[in-house]
Amino acid sequence: MKRIIVIGAGLHYREKYHQVLENKEIVLVVDLKSQESVIRSFFDKRPRRYLFLPEAYRNTISSEQIAKFIGEVEADCVLICTEPKVRAQYGHWAASRGYPMFLDKPATITLTDFEKLLAAKPYAVLSCERRAHSGYLRLFAIIDSFFAKYRVPLTGVDIHFAGGIWKIPREYVEEENHPFRYGYGMIMHSGYHFIDLLVRLLRYSSGNQMRMQANCSTPEDHVLGNGRFEYPHLFQDNQMERPGLMEGYGETDVMLIGQMLQEGRVATNFSLKMLGTSLSMRSGLERGEKLPGKIRQESVILHFGHLLSIQISSTQFQRIDPTGYPEENFTITVLRNPLLREKGVEQIIRSQITSDPESLNTAARKRQLCDFLSGGNGNSPLENHLETMRMTNKIYAELQPELCDIDIPSKKSFLPGSST
Repeated sequence: MKRIIVIGAGLHYREKYHQVLENKEIVLVVDLKSQESVIRSFFDKRPRRYLFLPEAYRNTISSEQIAKFIGEVEADCVLICTEPKVRAQYGHWAASRGYPMFLDKPATITLTDFEKLLAAKPYAVLSCERRAHSGYLRLFAIIDSFFAKYRVPLTGVDIHFAGGIWKIPREYVEEENHPFRYGYGMIMHSGYHFIDLLVRLLRYSSGNQMRMQANCSTPEDHVLGNGRFEYPHLFQDNQMERPGLMEGYGETDVMLIGQMLQEGRVATNFSLKMLGTSLSMRSGLERGEKLPGKIRQESVILHFGHLLSIQISSTQFQRIDPTGYPEENFTITVLRNPLLREKGVEQIIRSQITSDPESLNTAARKRQLCDFLSGGNGNSPLENHLETMRMTNKIYAELQPELCDIDIPSKKSFLPGSST
């Protein structure tokens, strides 16, 4: 595939995908009028044609309108990098024209839209980097080898992701990059990767039924709750801006617990935490296109009965202390029962996994796009995400927390010297 239409040429595209297209012909770039100067400057004279749409089409556009605006274009494929709100519409347009498409995750906001897009039977690949991530490919190789030998299913999963996204109140209200004001948040941002990872891991469970509970917190919770303790450290005048109520905004933090059952018996316990409220390196009000100070903390713990445990730890230490930690951190620790007659404790560090100088996530995204352009599916064809979208839909349906009163001891009772 040599002739490419790029829809959405924001920072994500420019940092993650553009380099892969160096030897390709970009026949059309579609974006918003407000981004014209930045995009023209970035691309110089390379694209054959630009289409800059009015701001009114940022969040709402139909596939019929897209067809009218774009017209007939000779191209081999489409790269869709818009915000999730309009990916389904661009996807339907591409499918109606028979264009193969490479989409950012998630392909759509709702399960209904996903199923409609799937019904069009497009040749589509979803960018979901942990499906092509060298570290996670090693993890699944370890699991497959163990499972093939012993047939012991997965009995416990704990996934913890912290994104370190620290927004000030005004940014929650106004921003379009990783927005919250459209009713979605963490799940549709970075969280989708970990929902997809959980779904893939649960295939090693012997259970065929699921029960699950989910809770979340929102920008309103943070700003009017814990934020009042944090924001004075960020605002030099110690005054926190108070925007209007942010009712209906998307989730900043999500906690999920559940079980897989087989004939009424618990087969696998699982938990998933996706937290935006975590350590950030942000220390000022300056704001550009990027999310300032974002720090990823990621851990996965798996248990296969009493025979095998596997732990993954990956934290961006180099963003906190680049002098002390110049290399990306990614470690797999495998713990085995002596009955397996293998090494009891095995640690696999990043340098044993790959020598790729780029981050594992960035390299995975580029690998998937390269595979797509060569006619492959990047281990992430659209149809293989139906289970993940069903899980995502179920999580959103569960985000209806029930409140109850509990007795919490006074903070004073925890102070040194206090009586219990």
